[in-house]
Amino acid sequence: MPDAPAAAGGKGQVRDPKMEAIYSICGFYAIYWMWLRIQEVNNFLGREVIKPLFLFVGIICGPLLFYVLWLMVNAIPEMQKKVGIESKDEKIVDLLSFLCSPYGVFRAQTKLNAIWQK
Repeated sequence: MPDAPAAAGGKGQVRDPKMEAIYSICGFYAIYWMWLRIQEVNNFLGREVIKPLFLFVGIICGPLLFYVLWLMVNAIPEMQKKVGIESKDEKIVDLLSFLCSPYGVFRAQTKLNAIWQK
């Protein structure tokens, strides 16, 4: 299982995207994964881009969960620009990839790993 999220203003931990995707087949792990990534994204950007509470309310209210995922896929290009990685406009593809949770986790974790390694 992954460790705690990064310290404020710091980078997150590099994780194996394949293993994260496999773990996320379990819905509870997917929620836990998303919780950790929300904290890492907020810490990295130095502001609350995604409200963590939205994730838990989104479990009951699907449209809110979709909104949380939209905020996540919008934050990744901003993070890529911050570290000097050229970002492609793949927001819709990334958002739709979360419909198949393991694939969405794999894509997001791969992009986050590239950010953390810069």
